Amino acid sequence: MTVDEFRPRYSCEVGGFNRCVDKINSIDLSDYIKLKRPTTQWSVVAITNITLRNYVIGNDVSLPQYYKVGECKNKKRVEREALKLFKQAKPGTRVETYNGGNFDELTDLAKLFKTNIIVYRLKLSRDAESRTAEFVYRTCTTFAASMHLDLYKDRHFSLISNIASYTQTYRCIRCGEYFKTHKQVNRHLRTCGSAVRLIYPGGVYSEAKSIFEEVKEYLGMEFSKEDSVYPYRNTYDFECMFKYNDVPLRSENTEWAAKHIPMSVSLCSNVESFTEPKCFLSERHDTDATALIHSMIKYMLDIQEEASRLLHEKYSAVLIIIYLLLQTYESRNSERIKLFKRDVQ
Repeated sequence: MTVDEFRPRYSCEVGGFNRCVDKINSIDLSDYIKLKRPTTQWSVVAITNITLRNYVIGNDVSLPQYYKVGECKNKKRVEREALKLFKQAKPGTRVETYNGGNFDELTDLAKLFKTNIIVYRLKLSRDAESRTAEFVYRTCTTFAASMHLDLYKDRHFSLISNIASYTQTYRCIRCGEYFKTHKQVNRHLRTCGSAVRLIYPGGVYSEAKSIFEEVKEYLGMEFSKEDSVYPYRNTYDFECMFKYNDVPLRSENTEWAAKHIPMSVSLCSNVESFTEPKCFLSERHDTDATALIHSMIKYMLDIQEEASRLLHEKYSAVLIIIYLLLQTYESRNSERIKLFKRDVQ
């Protein structure tokens, strides 16, 4: 079953994409899909994916009254000029078969006609008495001339012939600040800190407590500074040879001189029973050192198992207390745990 009736949303930067994700997260998709079922016998099993589509802008829509569409005195001349520009932008494309463009094409058009393209969107107030222009998009170009467009319902562009009379209020969609002119909002966008600011749902960042700090807080057991640091480590060193043939092809920015093929590796650790250096040599048939690496990883896993055993012995008292607390919690909340496991499955 496919559901694709969400309103188009434009996302040209990180901030816009994050707002799009937040909007999707705010919708109860399960309830939404239930409303779209053919019959009540259908049930929602899983939401497999969400597809983002590149919507076409240019559809013929009915514009509201507050859009002032003046009567053109030289309609035929304007149409001829518009057709010339269209042929420059879309050579080989017939006007009758062209369905519209999208934001991805604006930068190419700006470079072709050597003009910056700035897009705004009008927002009506609740009483419909005033209008606020929200900045939507600007091409990453620095030409002397600029063309301003209005985006209506995310589906229609209109040329703003007089930006001074477009509206008296402009709003930055990144931080929400208001301005009186388009120049002020464009100047603000260059330094708007909200473009790179992430708002975490958990609030202000705070450093996570270590396991030893949590044990002290909840169990009242305190450890020394030395006992609160992981005590074990591994060290290793490779000896390699250079293989000059069978290297990747040279790319635009990278030239491969040779491959490093491990010939031997030496390991040592401060874990008991592994304090003596251990050396592994590559066999003649092991041309890519696969067997050498496997031997190294297996030895490191043996060290890890011994380190884990020693630490379990050292902290056995606190581990037993945590185990008993978990057993007590599970016995008191067995039904809730069963329901949780059933829902997860």
